[in-house]
Amino acid sequence: MKNTSRRDFIKTSGAVSSFFILPSGLRANSPNGKICTAHIGTGGKGRVDTAYLAKHKHVEVLGLCDVDYKHGKIDTWSKQFKSATAYQDYREMLAELDDKIDVVSISTPDHTHYPATMAAMELGKHVYTQKPLTHKLSEARHLAKFAKEKGLTTQMGIQNQSREAYRLTRHHLRNGILGKISKVYVWSFKTWGYDGEPFKEKSEKPDSLDWNLWLGTAPFHDYVS
Repeated sequence: MKNTSRRDFIKTSGAVSSFFILPSGLRANSPNGKICTAHIGTGGKGRVDTAYLAKHKHVEVLGLCDVDYKHGKIDTWSKQFKSATAYQDYREMLAELDDKIDVVSISTPDHTHYPATMAAMELGKHVYTQKPLTHKLSEARHLAKFAKEKGLTTQMGIQNQSREAYRLTRHHLRNGILGKISKVYVWSFKTWGYDGEPFKEKSEKPDSLDWNLWLGTAPFHDYVS
């Protein structure tokens, strides 16, 4: 396989309009020329990201990681991706698959985006991380600085802004096609999700969940649901 075939976009469309770009200078570790991926967080939004990345004909999934085996559908994924190894701790996955993977997709709870992304980039992996990239501006700047120094390709999963309409609008703005903009209107039509007081009563933890791994670098508190 020629290297140029590994320079294609991973473009997906549909309900979520996910959009992935593989780095142009990437060299696949796999003997068969496939770009090998590892996925941290395979439930919820991670389920969508894993499925869409795996659709690309030049991608091979080698790592699947979720702190909750049941919610992350690890059994289902393992049946689909025969070459993949399953983990609960992303640190173990990165350590064991370091010399086998090229790209890491991170779709974990928000507070673990920064440490997981940093851990992957420290091993020289290109990363796709879901929004929000970090909780702190200093962390986002650190990731950007590190990626630039190491020549790594990164992308944040902010699907709507990956649509053609948004990119075309940005082009028009940057090139002065729309003239001087004096006012911008912004709105949100999203109505899903819980918007009340935090749950306070301790709940029984599912057997499939490693709560300490879910907390990651966050302060400890009891599991609630």
